[in-house]
Amino acid sequence: MLTRKQKSFLKKDSFLEYLPDPLIAYKDARYHQKNIVHMEQGATLIYSDILTPGWSPEGEHFSYDSLRLINEIYMENELVLFDHIKLNPKEQYMDGLGVMEGYTHLGSFIVISEISDSEILDRLYEEIQHENSDFKAGLSALIIPGFTIRIMANSTQLIERILKKCHHIISKEWYKTEPSFLRKY
Repeated sequence: MLTRKQKSFLKKDSFLEYLPDPLIAYKDARYHQKNIVHMEQGATLIYSDILTPGWSPEGEHFSYDSLRLINEIYMENELVLFDHIKLNPKEQYMDGLGVMEGYTHLGSFIVISEISDSEILDRLYEEIQHENSDFKAGLSALIIPGFTIRIMANSTQLIERILKKCHHIISKEWYKTEPSFLRKY
C-alpha cells in the first residue's frame, strides 16, 4: 500500500494552490492519502483531486483494492472541514446509489478564502450547468468562507475541464489573473 501524508501551514495573507495530476488506481492498487492543512484567518487554499480507475486486463473499472483520501482543514486550530473519501470496490457496490452512481471518476475541489461568498457559488453553478456532458456535480458552502465542489463523471478530461473552468473564474474574479497550465500532457 502506498501512503502519502502531507501537512501544510498557511499564514495570514498566504495563498496555496494544490492541484495535483489525477490519481490513477490500477488493478490491485491500495492508496491512502492524508492532507492536514492549518490556516490562519486571511489565508487562501485552493485544492483539487481527481480519482480515476486505471486499466485492468479484464476491462473492469473498479479493479483497485482501495482508495482513501482524507483532508483535515483547521482554521485558527479549529477543525472546519473533514473530508473522507473511502472507496473499496470489493466491499461496496460501486455503481449503486450513494457511492459512484454509475460513474467511474470522481473530482473534488475545495476553496477556502475570506473572499468567498454566495455570488461566486452562483457563478460557478451557472458555469457548471453549461457543460453539456453526462456528469453529476454538487456545490456546498462551508461553515467558514469557502465551498466544495464534487463531480462524478466517466472521464478524467471532463472533470478536468469543469474544474479548470471553476479555477479560471476564481482566478479572474478574485485575483485578475489567468492560471498557468500545470498539467504534464
